[in-house]
Parts: sequence; structure tokens; C-alpha cells
Amino acid sequence: MARPCERSAMGHIDEVINALPWSCENKLRLRADVERILEVAPALASGAKMIGGTGGTEAEFYLSGVLRIHYQGGVYHVPVGMSFGSLYPGVPPRCFVAPSGAMGLVQLHPGVDADGRISVPHLTGWSENSRITDLIAGMATVFSDNLPVYMRRPHGPALGDARKRVWRRSPRHKQQMINHPQKR
Repeated sequence: MARPCERSAMGHIDEVINALPWSCENKLRLRADVERILEVAPALASGAKMIGGTGGTEAEFYLSGVLRIHYQGGVYHVPVGMSFGSLYPGVPPRCFVAPSGAMGLVQLHPGVDADGRISVPHLTGWSENSRITDLIAGMATVFSDNLPVYMRRPHGPALGDARKRVWRRSPRHKQQMINHPQKR
């Protein structure tokens, strides 16, 4: 029979967690929190890997994927990454918006800095007793008020601030630009 820090049902994610040179207690908490993340945002598990751990850098667990956001009547997929260090849960995960090549970061976003690092109240007020699902919900709330990414014009320069313009498909499946009032 496998011990709790050994092989279990989550497959690849368990393999990555078990490879981390962390205490068993921290691995168990991370695994439980990853299960909670998958319950509320299953698309965040599309990429799970260990980063660092060589040349004196700390080994971290990295989870990436998309967070489904409801914004002005549409559903958007915001690409995010979460990096968990060995001191987790005592230290919050580092969370980033990671736009694809077709996307850009909205400048002066209230919850994301110019480098894509997410800063929401659930991160700044983090404690060892914080719930990871509250963090996911906090990011979704901030992003639902104000998308942190925008689509770039195909084969051209960026469109600008996503709070003003977003690309949507028209009923005839042609792309059109729709202007939105800027939220303040």
C-alpha cells in the first residue's frame, strides 16, 4: 500500500509533487490544495511541473492553465500560472497572468502589475490558514470586473486597453471590434 507522500490517484500531478525535495507535511498540504483548485478551476491543471531546484535555486511546484472569467456577458479564458515554494502554505503562491503570443497585458490593471504578477487581497493577506479556493475566487472576481488581458489584432499592432475594446465573434462568425466603456 502506498504511503500518503507516494503515488496516488492524481497521476502526473502526484509525480511532480512527490519529486519535490520538501517535507512530507508541505507536500500533503500542496496536494490537498491542488485537489481543491481542480474542483473549482479544472482548466488550471493543464500544466503541472517542477521548476528550479538546480544551481542553488529552490525547487517549486508550478501549476498553469486558464481561469474561466465571466465578463460583460461573455466567457473569457485568462491564462494564469501559480508557483508554490517549499515554505507553502506559510508563504502564498506567486501568481501570474501569462498571456499567449496573441494576447497582451492590460496596463495599469488594479490586480496585475506590468510584469503579469497578480496582487489581489487574498494574496496580500495570506496566512497559513488561508484557503486556496478563496484565492481562486478572489482572482476571478477581480478579473470579472476588469479583464487583465486583451487580444492583439491579427497580424498587426495591439488593440490597446481591453477595458475599451475586445474582439468578439459576430453572429455571422466574423470578427468585429466592440467598444466598451472604461470602468473606473
